[in-house]
Amino acid sequence: MLRFDFEYELPSALIAQNPPAKRGESRLLVDRDGQKIHSEIKELRRWLPSGAVLVLNDTRVINARLFGLLRDKRIEVFLLENPRLNNGSYEAHAFARPARALSKGSVLTLDGGVRAQVLAIPSRDNEQRFLLRLSAVKDIDLWLKAYGSTPLPPYIARENLKSLEVDQERYQTVYAHTAGSVAAPTAGLHFTEAMLAQLRAQGIKIVTCTLHIGSGTFKPVRNKHVADHLMHQEHYYVSKETVDTISEARKSSSPVIAMGTTSFRSIEDLFRFKKSADSWQSTRLFIYPKNKDDIYRSEVFSGMITNFHQPASTLYMLICALLGYERARQLYLEAVAKKYRFLSYGDACFLEF
Repeated sequence: MLRFDFEYELPSALIAQNPPAKRGESRLLVDRDGQKIHSEIKELRRWLPSGAVLVLNDTRVINARLFGLLRDKRIEVFLLENPRLNNGSYEAHAFARPARALSKGSVLTLDGGVRAQVLAIPSRDNEQRFLLRLSAVKDIDLWLKAYGSTPLPPYIARENLKSLEVDQERYQTVYAHTAGSVAAPTAGLHFTEAMLAQLRAQGIKIVTCTLHIGSGTFKPVRNKHVADHLMHQEHYYVSKETVDTISEARKSSSPVIAMGTTSFRSIEDLFRFKKSADSWQSTRLFIYPKNKDDIYRSEVFSGMITNFHQPASTLYMLICALLGYERARQLYLEAVAKKYRFLSYGDACFLEF
């Protein structure tokens, strides 16, 4: 299929710039057997049967946006991963703005007095990634918390590039645990602790996985033919406990529901390719319809709760593969017509397939 096939008109006014006043106040568009039902996310328990397994991604978003100086010139640095230790120093790939100000060997002084030396500059095929070595930092987590800011996606505008205080709380799920993402698993942003408790009381089994979301999640498909797109790589961890719970549900034909595309991606990759639990794995899994009649049959899931995604994105292509091209198109046309809020801070949909 062609990239053009996955375009749809998304009015800019529907791209949510701020979260709702409170968690749990978003709308929910339910697609059940092709029937579209308008509901609310706080009513999710109405749509999940007792005994269902709900899979959450418990990754924690790091404060990946930083600022510093290079010879008195203000530089913005956007970390593309959680900094990792290498021979006593932390290293990380990053974007920088203005990128042309940096060269190999440049040393920036980031807020908090941390020095960032450029070890490698972008080549033609690595999408403007710089490799930075961070020195004079004792506790990377405390430093990022103190001096970094929330890595909001590019379609959410903030006047001074620094995110609002509310973003520190709301661009993070209430169950976030393992730090490593530079983008939030946004379907989970809707949940409150009370909603999770209600689901458990109803007999819903809640399990977790961890997939660290990289900046590639925002990477547009530029190839004319979708099959030519190189899917970005992400790393995930699934515990044996989660695998066992899902396996038991499959044996009893109980529904397994993904909370977001990242939960789907982790579990689907693990089961489809028979990978090991209790160890970190990587995936470039790219699911899209091969033609307009093609429907992808999941190895594990019978449903997904997710936000509404950008036109011609790999995430929208996944939805088209799971529902069928025309059914997905009609769902999104309905969401636009009824003025649902789109993207990270937007409303959600519950899809059964």
